[in-house]
Amino acid sequence: MHGDRHAAAGLPLRLLGLAVVLAGCQAPQVTREVRLAQGKVTFEAIEPGDAPGRFKACYDGAVCLTEASLSARTVDPGREVTLKLGWFVRREPGKDWKIFLHGSRNRTAAHRFSDDHDPLAGRYPSRDWKVGDLIFEKRQLRVPKQTPPGSYELWGGLYRGDERLRPSEGTLDGRGRALWAVLTVTGDVEPLPTASVKRLTGPLVLDGKLDDAAWQEATVLGPFHQYDGDGHGRYKTTARLLWDDEALYLGFHCPDPDIHSPYTDRDDPIYESEAVEIFLDPDGDRDAYVELQVAPTGVQFDAAFKGGARQGMNKAWNHNYEAKVHVEGTLNEVGDQDVAWTAEWRIPFAGLEASPKAGDRWKANLFRLDRIRSREGRVLRTDATAWSAPLSGDFHQLDRFGELRFLAAASPEPESVPPVAPAAP
Repeated sequence: MHGDRHAAAGLPLRLLGLAVVLAGCQAPQVTREVRLAQGKVTFEAIEPGDAPGRFKACYDGAVCLTEASLSARTVDPGREVTLKLGWFVRREPGKDWKIFLHGSRNRTAAHRFSDDHDPLAGRYPSRDWKVGDLIFEKRQLRVPKQTPPGSYELWGGLYRGDERLRPSEGTLDGRGRALWAVLTVTGDVEPLPTASVKRLTGPLVLDGKLDDAAWQEATVLGPFHQYDGDGHGRYKTTARLLWDDEALYLGFHCPDPDIHSPYTDRDDPIYESEAVEIFLDPDGDRDAYVELQVAPTGVQFDAAFKGGARQGMNKAWNHNYEAKVHVEGTLNEVGDQDVAWTAEWRIPFAGLEASPKAGDRWKANLFRLDRIRSREGRVLRTDATAWSAPLSGDFHQLDRFGELRFLAAASPEPESVPPVAPAAP
């Protein structure tokens, strides 16, 4: 696709003398326009006067965003808008950078929707970009179906792995992003779920099997929703909650034909494999909250946060919660057919700096990460589901936490709920 590049000698002399002056800085000469048309990259000489105007952002002084225009300023949830991007190459970036975009309420809020892609569908990677290129591309930006209405800032940049190309011009947020545009989402606010947490009235043996009679009286949470609110996960993940004066009891039931996790030690990054999680914000102030996780191997991960979503993360904090796991199948066996795994937790209130009384309400959310693998063991994708859909790829959406209501005693007539099938011994 590079065979039709234009040599400098073939360009008009007046084009060779064209320079772009931006913010008082002399830019390299404009030499050609690059587009993707019918699956092929085209390179065309730019006529005089087609030089870029004021840049929206620049990254490391090398790549500058000349345009980030939307086909519409408003969009309904579940719909798409066309985003047109223009890039001007001041200096060759020299590496394969991907382009990302985050839609969030403001620069500090967790993003609600996102887009990641290879430039020009991977047909003209950034390692091949040349000084003077004007690169144009269009993206269909989908706003998830359950996105709350409001104004969303679109922050973007370039990345490879965990590295971001440092922004050097534009409206910056200090996190490797620059402001590209603003989009308004219309529609109604998606209601948040609530769950009644009944008191534990009988014995409960913590063995991971969820076959105690007490669990049959607990309210069922689920099946879990896709993280973007658009339907449920591929399997019907559910959870149940109970409480007494000392602890919160939690049971997860996770159908899964392929149960696996490579992690073996406390506080390993089990969120990068298969896991179930609970986030607790007892006072609902969206300031201090905790995250507790368990993998199908029984490995636990916990962290405390202070100052808002993802702020002040303290991975050294350890809570004395117990969790037992039962696997109906063969853990970490590639190519076999598993059935499900269950996790049974006891979360003491001591150490949470909060202890509920009957009638109290806590903000919380529950999640499951299911890594889908090929028959050869290669991870293909992640099925991320939640009790209350966070409506973004970031689970730390504190304003999307549901509500736990602590009941005074078991209902005289327990709610009719589908039973959890006991796991095989």
